[in-house]
Amino acid sequence: MRILASVVTASLLLAVAVSGRAHAAPTVARAAAASTAKPGCRSTKARVPVKHVIWIWFENTDYRNVIGNAGAPYTNRLARGCRLATNYHGLTHPSLPNYIGATSGQMTLTSDCPPTKCRTKTASLFSRAASWRDYQGGMTHPCQSGGTSSYEPQHNPAVYYTRLSRTCRTHDLPLSQFRLGRVQFLFVAPDSVTQDAIAPRGDTWLAHWLPTHVFSTKAYRNGSTVVFLTWDESYAAGNHIVLIRIRRGSHGRITKRLDHHWLYEKTISMLHL
Repeated sequence: MRILASVVTASLLLAVAVSGRAHAAPTVARAAAASTAKPGCRSTKARVPVKHVIWIWFENTDYRNVIGNAGAPYTNRLARGCRLATNYHGLTHPSLPNYIGATSGQMTLTSDCPPTKCRTKTASLFSRAASWRDYQGGMTHPCQSGGTSSYEPQHNPAVYYTRLSRTCRTHDLPLSQFRLGRVQFLFVAPDSVTQDAIAPRGDTWLAHWLPTHVFSTKAYRNGSTVVFLTWDESYAAGNHIVLIRIRRGSHGRITKRLDHHWLYEKTISMLHL
């Protein structure tokens, strides 16, 4: 009887273990599938008007160090599956003039001066849009003008515009508070450490952040949201950088020579500003 009981007990334990593995297998498979899923740019649905434009900016990386880099597999899947500009360029050096030139269309600031020492009165996409947000990784409080080890105000264009002084504290926010909602123009920058390291840190961040905060939304799935992923500049000769346009139904290549002023004009056109 003791032998029979032991056999029965062992059989039951084996059955439970097998059952557990059977239930776990689909979960593991789903997780693996999600991690390798292609970005959702290809679609046969008819285009709808653009209601949201999101810019995501990284730092100081040449085109050749991104496209084809095995350390940035997700970014390269975006480049293959969405719309890659193969001849896109930063405006100048250093960082800040590119951020201001892109968001205002004008080169009113020419150095990496802090917002406590230099600002601009010019209009920008932020002030022209019906609604805006500037989301910054590493920022500890809204409209932060002082830098830290993980946040650089020179990568936060909204704090430099005097026209945004009244709304900065409610619209220039830590990235942890990101919400698409009904906002028309959104600027996004990860923390400064992530911004400077697309392979692998920045790529890993993109692979999590985009599906979680953008691709999962109805506003992206219905085609009304466009994401532009780019870099501020490259210190290699030619200032050649990556720009990827991410939208349902948008794929292929843009081969014409373009720069951040084009991005400014394209955003104005898309949002009818």
